[in-house]
Amino acid sequence: GKDELLNITDGVVSVSGEAVPLTPREYALFSCLWERRGEAVPKAVLWEALCAAVEDGTPATNTLEVYICHLRRKLERPVMPRLITTVRGVGYRLNV
Repeated sequence: GKDELLNITDGVVSVSGEAVPLTPREYALFSCLWERRGEAVPKAVLWEALCAAVEDGTPATNTLEVYICHLRRKLERPVMPRLITTVRGVGYRLNV
């Protein structure tokens, strides 16, 4: 199943067995999505996770979209092309 394709072990995210290096902010966002995978996670919840991972104050307002874009670029593969989808008016969903 998809759980073998995408995994998180000891703080390391891997896709198809290949470790994907994430920044602390990217990891904070991903783990928030991972904990609620299959659900639409509100932007406010993701924003809180992102802010908690930032030591130098609050990130810029478009940062959430920027980091979601980074995660998609790093994690999506031909085997999992639509891993993170936008849920209009709500936030984002991790499809596993």
